[in-house]
Amino acid sequence: MLNENIQALRKSKGLSQEELALKLNVVRQTVSKWERGLSVPDAEMLVALGETLDVPVSKDEARGDGALPRTARRETLR
Repeated sequence: MLNENIQALRKSKGLSQEELALKLNVVRQTVSKWERGLSVPDAEMLVALGETLDVPVSKDEARGDGALPRTARRETLR
């Protein structure tokens, strides 16, 4: 799911929740909630996450349910 992908990608980049939060201009608790599946980033934040974590996501691909698009899912499995 999205929460697991965010956490795995963040860790693969060697970032703490705090460091990722700073890059995205959110608080650490927001990243924690995404990773625990308690909330999901909106479409604009998904794009920002993709850019920060080097996973391609476009606004057209960001789905309303918070799932990463197929291209991003494939990228995270490699």
